[in-house]
Amino acid sequence: MSGLTVYALTFLIYLLNTYLLFWYGYRLFDYRKNFKTTVTICLAANIILWLLLNLFFNEVVNIVATIILFGLVLYSAFRCDKKLALFHSLLLVALMWIAEYMIIFIVSYILDLEVTHFKNDIVIMIEEAFASKFLYFILLTIISSFAKKRMKKDGTKISIYLTILPATTFFITVVLRVQSQYFESSVLSTSLCVVAEVLMFIANIVVFSVHERDITNQKKLHDMEMVEQKQATNLEYLDILEKKDEETRIFIHDIRNNLINISNLTTEENVKQYIQDIYDKSNEVSIKAKTKNRVLDVIINKYALLCKDKNIRFTTVAPNENLSFISDYDLSAILDNILRNAVERAENETEPYIELTLDCDNKFHKIILKNSCSSEPIADNDTLITTKENKKFHGYGMRSVAKALKNYNGEFEWMFENNEFKIVILIPVKTSNLS
Repeated sequence: MSGLTVYALTFLIYLLNTYLLFWYGYRLFDYRKNFKTTVTICLAANIILWLLLNLFFNEVVNIVATIILFGLVLYSAFRCDKKLALFHSLLLVALMWIAEYMIIFIVSYILDLEVTHFKNDIVIMIEEAFASKFLYFILLTIISSFAKKRMKKDGTKISIYLTILPATTFFITVVLRVQSQYFESSVLSTSLCVVAEVLMFIANIVVFSVHERDITNQKKLHDMEMVEQKQATNLEYLDILEKKDEETRIFIHDIRNNLINISNLTTEENVKQYIQDIYDKSNEVSIKAKTKNRVLDVIINKYALLCKDKNIRFTTVAPNENLSFISDYDLSAILDNILRNAVERAENETEPYIELTLDCDNKFHKIILKNSCSSEPIADNDTLITTKENKKFHGYGMRSVAKALKNYNGEFEWMFENNEFKIVILIPVKTSNLS
């Protein structure tokens, strides 16, 4: 086998390491930035390791460099702190070397060879390197499954069953190795065996990648169902609230008429003043929002009362906009979610406030929401992350907002500065006219 071929095969092994490192990090942690950046960092690290191997060919240098680079990859490419990155780096390297030495000892025992037999034949060394990657793959699957504790939640139990595939591939690789040792093989047959091992490993990767993608799609579908269910519940609640508001308006109207009649029946000034005070007090519980959009009025009034109860200053400005082109369902999804989040952020502030502005110009319908916020929100690649403990049932609000805005080609962006959180929603005027 030529030197160029050997270099190519060893480089391929390090490319497989790139996939395994990325796959392990992906199963346990979130991206720190995005998919392309993460893959690039993993690839760069393994190319550096491959170059170091060819420059020094020293086992100690290889181990130390692998630990350092794997740790840097986990820390820089994934949301993993320094201590955790070091721990998993050591774990990855330990599993890698365990897999390699297991293969060496298994082959040595079966073929009754010295444990250093691979040093005399580069083909055997490469074959056993691929076999060790199969075993490494199995170990990573099992370890990551238990570490993530996703056995029942997202189909990782099936992933463990899928380890039958790399285990079978590993067994076939060992059989090919035994066969080539006991039966005289030509250079062509040996090369074909190596190619077969490479193709089997690629097949393993494809199967596991498809399975992981299927799990991701199932999770996205579940998230969408949760968003729909949550929004349907919100809309039902607003319908109930609207009916109650209507009943309250009628009741207050009747009370006021009765108060006027009672006031006219008495000549006592103190009684008249007492009745007037009750009459004025009734204004505080009547509907404040008058946008001529029933759902918008209900939502604004709901949060005006909630903010009053929580001592949050709540102001609304709607000079020339009532968002009447947005369906009740989508309007609830947009406003109810951003206002709920604003209340949760503002209620613990020393000087809490919420400002909602609705406006429109020749290009955009605008929804601008500001609230007091002393701590910067947690975000992943500009996506807000819920801080609530039970993330299984929370964190769908902004997804619901994005989904509703998509129906009108709308977009939103958020910003945080000077202890203020701000969301700006823009919906093209032309799109709204077509809705």
